[in-house]
Amino acid sequence: MEANPIQVAKDRGERAQGTRASGHQLITVTNGEKREINLRQWLYDASLSGNVETVDELMREDELTLARVSLTCFNETPLRVAAMLGHANFANFAKALVSYKPDLASQLDSQGCSALHLAASNGFVGIVKTLLKVDSDVCLVRDKDRRTHLHLAVMKGHVRVVKELARARWEVSQLTLERGETILHSCVISNRLEVLKSLMELTSKVDDDFVNVKDVNGNTILHT
Repeated sequence: MEANPIQVAKDRGERAQGTRASGHQLITVTNGEKREINLRQWLYDASLSGNVETVDELMREDELTLARVSLTCFNETPLRVAAMLGHANFANFAKALVSYKPDLASQLDSQGCSALHLAASNGFVGIVKTLLKVDSDVCLVRDKDRRTHLHLAVMKGHVRVVKELARARWEVSQLTLERGETILHSCVISNRLEVLKSLMELTSKVDDDFVNVKDVNGNTILHT
C-alpha cells in the first residue's frame, strides 16, 4: 500500500492548502502540489490491513468518504472486508467504521448477507460484539437460504459467537428453516454437540419445551 499522501505531507511539516472531493477521488493541494487519492482503493487497502488511522485521516479530510464509497459499485464494503478477515485489530477497525457510518452494519450483499453473517460464520467474536452493539436487529436478517447469523455460527461450531447472538436477541433462536427445523435441529444435523449443549442451557431458562419442538416431518431433535 502506497503511503497516504495526506500523512506524508504532515510528516514533512507541510500544511494542506485545500481539500475537495471529486467523484471517487479526494484531491488535496499541498504547497501548490495537487495529489489525488482514490477513496475506494485507500479504504480497501486500509480494510486489508485493519488500518484505523487511514480511515480516521480520510474522514477528517472528507466526512462523506464512507457515504461516497457506499454509493459506488465497490464490491465489498470496508466493514465486510474486516468481517471476512477478522484478526485482533479488525475488531477496532470495525468499531471505527461503524462509529462513522452505523448503517454499514445492516447493508446486505446480493446473497442477503450482512457483515454480521460473515463475522458469525468466521467465528470473529470481537467483530460480532461490535456489530451487535450498533444494531442488534440485524440478528434477525436471513440470507437467501433463509439462514440467520445464528444458523451459520452453529453450522461452523463457533460456541462463543452462538452465545453472543442468542443473548443479544433471544428470538433469533426461535426462527426455523424451510422445513421447520429449529436451531437445535441444526446443531444435531451439523454434529455440533458442544453448541447444542450451550444452547440448551440458554433455552432452558426461557422455554423448557423448546427441545421438544418438531419439524414439518414431526421430528424432534431426538429423531433427527
